[in-house]
Amino acid sequence: MMVLHPHHLLCIPRFAGKGYSEEFSRNMRQVSESLRNNPQQPVQLVCRSDVLCVRCPNRRGEECCSQATVRALDGDVLQLCGLQENDVMPWETLQMLAQKNITDAGHFTKICS
Repeated sequence: MMVLHPHHLLCIPRFAGKGYSEEFSRNMRQVSESLRNNPQQPVQLVCRSDVLCVRCPNRRGEECCSQATVRALDGDVLQLCGLQENDVMPWETLQMLAQKNITDAGHFTKICS
């Protein structure tokens, strides 16, 4: 099972490899490829350090240097998608929920400004 922040449901499909450290970008590409190749892979949504945070240059111990922002992003995604922390669903299902309830509903730019 893969462990991800809820807001990473929005980041992963749009990742272009720009503006990040090489180590973070390499990890993001690996995670993205794994999910793309296995859309039924179970993902647990957590509001703590996840598989992407491990290589993030903004990580400070177990938290982000922008922890308040991260909490707000995660909360927005959970609320708009009708999800809760620790929910487990296939990647494909989570992507469909994010697409329908955030992107298609016009909330993406409000969350990821």
